[in-house]
Amino acid sequence: MAAWTTCTLVAVAATLTLLLGPGRHEAECRDASADPPVPKYCQYTLNLAAKGYDVVSYFGLDAAQNGTRGSADISLVFNNATFRFATAANRDAFRANPWKYHPAFGGFCAFGMAKFPSTLKQLQQRPPIGPPICPLTQWTLYNGTLYLNDCATRDQWLAHRDEYIADAERLWLSYFGGQHKGPTNIDCFGP
Repeated sequence: MAAWTTCTLVAVAATLTLLLGPGRHEAECRDASADPPVPKYCQYTLNLAAKGYDVVSYFGLDAAQNGTRGSADISLVFNNATFRFATAANRDAFRANPWKYHPAFGGFCAFGMAKFPSTLKQLQQRPPIGPPICPLTQWTLYNGTLYLNDCATRDQWLAHRDEYIADAERLWLSYFGGQHKGPTNIDCFGP
């Protein structure tokens, strides 16, 4: 069992939950302030990108700060996903240049994209399912790009960031034909 990573274990748990319905498990990165409340196993009915966190706000945060939750009243739809923002200025900045702020790899777990190429096939489903994220604390800005990770892989990803980015970029390109193509994570596989 030691060879199983957190992304794999979360993927297995999420798959079982999708098949069997929500159980008593608690994700290690559950945001209790989610509004409105939705099932933990699949939030795609809301089509929320980055679990409702303001993707523009990360560009003004220090690395140790938590992400900022967006407002349902300040949102827009891009790439079939609803992006929420903390301020109208952030929404307008995103609207003017969405790919500048859109998380890499569709906002799916950057580590998962690099380490589990088989998950890319699942992203072609509707709704797309893929490695979950924890946008509250597991985010990184690197070379002007926002990367999101799940609750237990960020440190490992940071230790080999350049290698993992190259692997994930190569895989993403092979499946979707460009970094600005492919699905946006709408949390169908999230905790």
